Amino acid sequence: MKRMFQLVLIITLIIYQLSFGQTKQTNAAEEGLQTFLQKVPKESKILYGFATHDSLELACLGKPFNLHKIAPSEISQFKSGDSVSSIISKTNLWYFPVLLNNKIKSLLVVDTLNGKWAAVSLGYTNLAKELAKIRQQWPESKGFTPKIIIVFQANKYLFTIPEIDEYNLTLIDFPSEEERQKPSNEMPYEKNVINDLKYSNLDEISNVVKILKPLVEKNMYQ
Repeated sequence: MKRMFQLVLIITLIIYQLSFGQTKQTNAAEEGLQTFLQKVPKESKILYGFATHDSLELACLGKPFNLHKIAPSEISQFKSGDSVSSIISKTNLWYFPVLLNNKIKSLLVVDTLNGKWAAVSLGYTNLAKELAKIRQQWPESKGFTPKIIIVFQANKYLFTIPEIDEYNLTLIDFPSEEERQKPSNEMPYEKNVINDLKYSNLDEISNVVKILKPLVEKNMYQ
């Protein structure tokens, strides 16, 4: 059985490398993945998105995304007719889904340290769960490439689907505190991903900016 898992892991890695290619970011992620996984305490696997019985050595990387951001100035200066692409910009951060049994469990973050790419953190399990739902609703197999965006000053993640139009922007809806407290072993999130339509309806940039503006202003001047 273990040999079969190892074979699946190798095949998954080959598909991943062919789909994204080897870059400095992927090299850094591959070098750092097992280092971070080996540091996960057995009693804390759930905090990193894994079940207590999961074999972390079988985890592998999925297709990453370059995190984009919206600066406060873009929020304050936004005017009707502005497109999503005109207000977002790239960050240095690359988020790599960590997969086990073909399910996204957590995210490995790659950034530049002293001019070199390196894996810097592992976690973001709530974002990983929502990313799985977004990618299921808007799969690459159908030509969609969701962009994940952050507004640091509002502590909000968003996404846009460029293939739909230039004006869709949707807040990522994280689970409530009560839902977060549910043990992962009792209700694995991947069971809830199937037929989850929460991201089927996309919001408009003008509506979302109205929500973000007061949050940004409040956090900037506190």
